[in-house]
Amino acid sequence: GLIVATPTGSTAYSLSAGGPVVEPTVQALLIPPISPHTLTNRPVVLRPEAVVRIAVGERERDAVLTIDGQETMALAGRDAVVVLGHTLWAQH
Repeated sequence: GLIVATPTGSTAYSLSAGGPVVEPTVQALLIPPISPHTLTNRPVVLRPEAVVRIAVGERERDAVLTIDGQETMALAGRDAVVVLGHTLWAQH
């Protein structure tokens, strides 16, 4: 799993997943992996206007998108979540 967070969210789930703490006035997107199985999966910090596309594998069946720990959407194989700067889009 992945977390996509702003600096404001960096002290919540992102920090608990090993992500960095970023001062709230810094404009950035943070992407820490959740419980990575290898040491090559590390948190990434991107510019705020970066476009991030996260695709669900074709054979995956139980993928879920959760927004702010409250809104949940089931995702199917080949679905994608696109983060445009600080905007989130889900493609079915």
